[in-house]
Amino acid sequence: MRGIDVSENNGNVDWEAVARAGYEFAIIRLGYGHGHLDSKFYNNINAAKAVGLKLGVYYYSYAVTEDDAEYEADYIAKILDDCGLGANDLPMGVWIDEEDADGWRERHGLDMSPEGLQTITNMVTLTVNKLWDAGLQPAGVYCNLDWLENHIDIACRLPVHLNNRIHWNDNNRSRSLEEQKLDVYVTLDRNCNR
Repeated sequence: MRGIDVSENNGNVDWEAVARAGYEFAIIRLGYGHGHLDSKFYNNINAAKAVGLKLGVYYYSYAVTEDDAEYEADYIAKILDDCGLGANDLPMGVWIDEEDADGWRERHGLDMSPEGLQTITNMVTLTVNKLWDAGLQPAGVYCNLDWLENHIDIACRLPVHLNNRIHWNDNNRSRSLEEQKLDVYVTLDRNCNR
């Protein structure tokens, strides 16, 4: 199954061309940080739906505390409820995007050392649990392989959705997993908060 993820950073997406190219699903960024709606979210979700793609959404987290993570989860559920999207409309799931590509989270107090692993795992699990409790399933974490291996408690992982890996921008599948630096979608055990 081929899919893409998009955000306002991709500009205006030609969704008819996406469908013609054989893509079957789209995971669309709902927003990021402390209540910032992606400026293209409504356009993208409606246009992708109109061309018959299976839908999912992701939210780029800027949480540095469990309170931040709870706010983000509530925001995701509220926006989806406000626009009438539920689990049946989102067969590709609802995902919290965990990374710190710009270093903002670490500069604002997120402990990225091995000692901070449990805090990050707690935030992810809290978010996923709130999404599940809101009826948004599947729900899980979207991250790169480095985050999965070094920043989230892997002992809490459940089976990975979408055939374990999504190959973004990498047509050379003969390379090793480490060389590809793939993004993954993962569900977590509801009991990972320790």
